[in-house]
Amino acid sequence: MTIQSLRTRTSRPTTRLVLAALSFALCRESKARAEELSDLFAQFQSLSSIAMTADVTVVVDSSVNCLEYLPPDERPLTGSHQEQQNPDTTTVTGRYEFWADADRYRVNSYLDPAKLPGMQTEVAFDGFRFQLLLSNGTLSYASRDHSTLLPVLQNPLLELLQFRYPLTDETRDTEIRLKDVVRDQVSPEFWAREWTTVEIGDRKLERAEFPGGRYEGHEYVHHVFAMPGQRSRPIRIDRVSDRRLHTASEFLDYRQADSAAGPAWWPHRIILRAFSDEGETVGSITFVINYFRVDGTIPDSTFRISPTHALRVWDDDARQFVRSAPVATSP
Repeated sequence: MTIQSLRTRTSRPTTRLVLAALSFALCRESKARAEELSDLFAQFQSLSSIAMTADVTVVVDSSVNCLEYLPPDERPLTGSHQEQQNPDTTTVTGRYEFWADADRYRVNSYLDPAKLPGMQTEVAFDGFRFQLLLSNGTLSYASRDHSTLLPVLQNPLLELLQFRYPLTDETRDTEIRLKDVVRDQVSPEFWAREWTTVEIGDRKLERAEFPGGRYEGHEYVHHVFAMPGQRSRPIRIDRVSDRRLHTASEFLDYRQADSAAGPAWWPHRIILRAFSDEGETVGSITFVINYFRVDGTIPDSTFRISPTHALRVWDDDARQFVRSAPVATSP
């Protein structure tokens, strides 16, 4: 362990967080202007800690049409969407829990093992050691943190920032972590987007286009939708390519939460959908957040997975199974 790592852990919030919190507070104090999408990013960067739990419902079906969110000139040229009730719809329930404090984090991701075996995972980093508990009872330890995609549900709140961290063939196996967001330095040019007014049903919304990437043979971009004057609270983000809607993420039930930087708004119901070429839903994940707290104190024990929960322990550094958890050492 270095002096710098000691300082980082014992001097919370760090200078970086203090500056981010100040920037965010100044944005909130400026009542004369409308909310901007960059305010949302500052909201994330101002966090010193976050704790969240959510009920999860995963559904596989093809009954919802969301092509209306595509501009008219980008909708399919031929054919029309017909709603179909899929008798083979599968519904899986579960739970998602997330804690983060500076570089430390913990995720518990659980889906019904009778329907989705293997999707019962715990992952944590306590500042010294990466820990992974798989559904087969194997607990793995490593001396450095990992950003590799794991068998866990995606963090629903970080989906708010998908326009900043595009899903591509190169990044598909990488997980974005809150500490990556906090350290991200975004140029002012990134936020310089044209917002246009669009009508979706009986609502007038604002829409901006952000870069995407290439994923599974398709080049796509992000369409970010928000209510006029509330760009820091996206209600939907789509991944779209030529005449095709790939995914849609809806952010609903925004609630105010007090933080060190002042009040902020966070969605408490997030729906993630994926679509077929015909615009039919092929799968959805709904998160309903029932506990949410920012900038609170989180016990150190939260970021440690006890070996008593495991059937076997794997030391990833030594590449061998061990009888007990290896002793954490300073880098």
